[in-house]
Amino acid sequence: MMNDSTQDKKGGRGPSGLNNKNIEKGHHSKEEITKWLKNNALIQGKFEIDNNGFINVKGNIQLLNPKEIPYRFGVVSGNFNLSGNYICENSELKSLANAPKEVGGNFNCSYCSGLVSLAGAPEKVGGDFNCSECAKLTSLQGAPEKVGGDFKCFHCANLTSLQGAPKKVGGNFDCSECAKLTSLQGAPEKVEWDFSCSECGKLTSLEGAPKKVGGHFECSKCAKLTSLQGAPKEVGGNFDCSGCAKLTSLQGAPKKVVESFLCDGCGKKFSDEDVEKALGS
Repeated sequence: MMNDSTQDKKGGRGPSGLNNKNIEKGHHSKEEITKWLKNNALIQGKFEIDNNGFINVKGNIQLLNPKEIPYRFGVVSGNFNLSGNYICENSELKSLANAPKEVGGNFNCSYCSGLVSLAGAPEKVGGDFNCSECAKLTSLQGAPEKVGGDFKCFHCANLTSLQGAPKKVGGNFDCSECAKLTSLQGAPEKVEWDFSCSECGKLTSLEGAPKKVGGHFECSKCAKLTSLQGAPKEVGGNFDCSGCAKLTSLQGAPKKVVESFLCDGCGKKFSDEDVEKALGS
């Protein structure tokens, strides 16, 4: 249920003394912004419109199949969802301009088929950031610098670069099934849990991968992967390079894998001795 805690029911000036008819340079009134929210958003919690015309939400908000974000968001304490009302493939959003500066929960702009850039994305996300299934996205420039949960950019058909990705991800990082991704350069420096670049058909090496991954590292079924050079030095879970048809050497493999080292179905059948040698055992 939506509440506007700053709107003056009598019109004119709100409790802050701000003239509702002259908020910010765009001269959008609080009434205009509130009407748009009621028609185009689902809010669980409360919202307010501050003196600079920013919409701040204490709770969760979902925009329903937006073509644009016409008004500026400031801080959203919960989740911010742009994927639409279950029919998210129909979202026509092309830009994240006016998106919140900070989101305490999850930020979701997945399945936005017209989105070409992450410019305007939040600077900080406390939960997950999801821009997966965005067919026109070519890079991660504009992504948050830090994400407290998972970062998902999987199955972005035209993503060619990880440049712009967060430096640190508190959960999983998933860039799997990105058919045009040729390099891991720009990937996060630190991933607390799992990292996946599986089924990236044009990836030839692991140069640019994080130095340490707290969970599993998956680079399986990468059809053109010929080298493990650049792989993390330490993996806290499984290391999986299975199904890489052109991989004939384990040189460059991690020096420490806490759980299993998986390399079945590669261009060469690797023995247990090969694995032990690669790990420096």
